[in-house]
Amino acid sequence: MSPGPERALATVETFLGCSQSRDWARAESVLHESIVRTGIDGSVTSGRAEYLGFLVGVLDDVRDYRADVARMVASGDGAVVLVQIHEELTEADGTHLEVTEAMVFDVDDDGLITSLTVYAKSDGAAAAPPGPLISRSS
Repeated sequence: MSPGPERALATVETFLGCSQSRDWARAESVLHESIVRTGIDGSVTSGRAEYLGFLVGVLDDVRDYRADVARMVASGDGAVVLVQIHEELTEADGTHLEVTEAMVFDVDDDGLITSLTVYAKSDGAAAAPPGPLISRSS
């Protein structure tokens, strides 16, 4: 049994909101203990505590952080959620960065995120996700 698309979308929305507000206790509640995150550079972070530590380390060095979700879609069974997100941040040294990313979340039967893979947008091209989808756009 899978979580269903609405539950999976709610899980990922919760996680993204917690990342932006830096509510790490609540973010922890939607992450599986053995989550695996693969970054755009191929780096891998495994485990809930390790991944939360990674996020805290990255965002603690950021003065301003804003993430706008352009599109969020779930597979028909809710096992996979795709997100297109535009992030803007100002680092502690004043460097301003903007990036558009695609994130692929795997969500288990309990509605917990088991993996996250991040892809950076390049050449202005956006690929259409496969399969039956339920879409939620902002």
